[in-house]
Amino acid sequence: MRYIIKMLLTLAAIFLFANIANASPKVLLDEKEISFDVPPVVENGRTLVPLRAIFTALGAEVKWNDATQTITSIKGDTVVKLVGALGLLIFKFL
Repeated sequence: MRYIIKMLLTLAAIFLFANIANASPKVLLDEKEISFDVPPVVENGRTLVPLRAIFTALGAEVKWNDATQTITSIKGDTVVKLVGALGLLIFKFL
């Protein structure tokens, strides 16, 4: 549960403190910068961040289902699902 809260706080910090200039926003977790395969970007006033790197930095297992366009992140008894086409975010605590 703490990791989910940290993730949400990190995302909130990105939205609040992202540099809207040409530079890519930096993402910090526990005061350490997270590196991304594809850098975060600001589009139309919104910050877009690849969640795989954030989930991985939190120590979660990440799975991608191409058929359903769903990413599933699992850490302990917490499951987070993002359904791409529907834009749904589903939290499940086992």
